[in-house]
Amino acid sequence: MSSLLMSTHHDPQRISLIIRRLRPSFARRALTTSPPASAPPIPVPVRSQASYPVPTTPTCPPSGCACAAMPSGLDIDYGRPLDGTMPPYVQHVVVRTGRDDWGSRIEDEDGSVEGIGMNFARSLRGLVGRGGKFFDPQRPILITNSSLPAKAGPEYTSVHVFPQHVHVPKIPHTPEAHEAFVSQFLISKGAMAEKMWTKREIQKSEGDDVDQTGFPIPEEDLVAYKSRLNYAKNVSPTILICGHNSRDTRCGILGPLLRAEFNSYIGGRTQLPADDERSMGFRFSGLQPVSNVGKSRVALTSHLGGHAFAGNVVVYLPKRFKLASGKVSPLAGMGIWYGRVEPRHVWGIMEETVQRGCVVKELLRGIHEPGVIDG
Repeated sequence: MSSLLMSTHHDPQRISLIIRRLRPSFARRALTTSPPASAPPIPVPVRSQASYPVPTTPTCPPSGCACAAMPSGLDIDYGRPLDGTMPPYVQHVVVRTGRDDWGSRIEDEDGSVEGIGMNFARSLRGLVGRGGKFFDPQRPILITNSSLPAKAGPEYTSVHVFPQHVHVPKIPHTPEAHEAFVSQFLISKGAMAEKMWTKREIQKSEGDDVDQTGFPIPEEDLVAYKSRLNYAKNVSPTILICGHNSRDTRCGILGPLLRAEFNSYIGGRTQLPADDERSMGFRFSGLQPVSNVGKSRVALTSHLGGHAFAGNVVVYLPKRFKLASGKVSPLAGMGIWYGRVEPRHVWGIMEETVQRGCVVKELLRGIHEPGVIDG
């Protein structure tokens, strides 16, 4: 076996053959360096609203405050059902660009970050998109730009990754750093385990040093470990609103209006006195809710799909996120996709979804559940 293994370090077909011989369970998925000519369909679970195992409310409650009027003349699709129109994806990478709009296709711009000639979305798409080095048809990655300020400096890009709910503040503008980002945050645990097991078998056959568990520590892995990117956990909600005006004016008009409404709520316009009937079930210190709503991020984002259902809003609630009542939200760790959102709905979304942990069924496009889709 050693003669066969020693000649296979850079031969994917031989590696696949070894896997079949040594680990029959791997025979179902051979390692390749390029995607198949025709990728199989993405296995995304389809549910009806009734099957979502989360609290729901049928309609959005009326706004408890004055809000902007809904612009007239927008061709919004009110005929088709909303439920099930969320695009299939496993992870969502949100690039901080400091801009409110982008070209119709964000990958085609010279530079997607303000003041920087670097298009991270294009680079990332080249790695994880069809034909890319890390392409996996079973794990679609959604990539969007956002208006969140680009604070990383001219030599770096800053991103958020969901549903991991992490902020990666500094990704250097080098191909090596971009690949390191994908390897660290986007490759599935199963794929990574398979890759590392194969490498272990090859390295052991070639007589390289291994650690106490028999796992190899090749030099390139040590280099990769030392170059791991720093990140921080998101502890407050992130609210993304499609505002991609160059792609569709419906979102371009509604996006900024909805952002202003969400920011007004977060800024305290709807904080209620403790004896107000709408504050039942809430815990207040004076007029301040105890949840982390006040630290929420609100941003415009590029194309999310479904412009006909503008306004499109995605509410990401961190893992272990607590309601105003102090209990962990039943929606913690999820991404709630809403469509046909108008300014009058913002108050109700914040009260029901963020503060109480309920999904508003009449606006629901879908729920991103890491435990189901990102198995």
